[in-house]
Amino acid sequence: MTVKAKSSSTKPSGKVTVYFKKKGQKTVKTSTGSLKNGSKALNVKKLKKGTWKIYVKYSAGSGYSSVSSKYVGTVKITK
Repeated sequence: MTVKAKSSSTKPSGKVTVYFKKKGQKTVKTSTGSLKNGSKALNVKKLKKGTWKIYVKYSAGSGYSSVSSKYVGTVKITK
């Protein structure tokens, strides 16, 4: 996962959390990490079959705005 600034040479820092939500389930799978130079590789536990919505929460470092929860896409697990 990479977090990019719109118009700055400074790379974002802070913490990013990725949430995976499946229709009909109240529980979510999450993965959290601290950004270094604007990016962070995150490992996600295996997701069960189905379509999952992906949301991101960003707790900003200095000079950036935090994002409480933003929908970024879906992933469909077939196996």
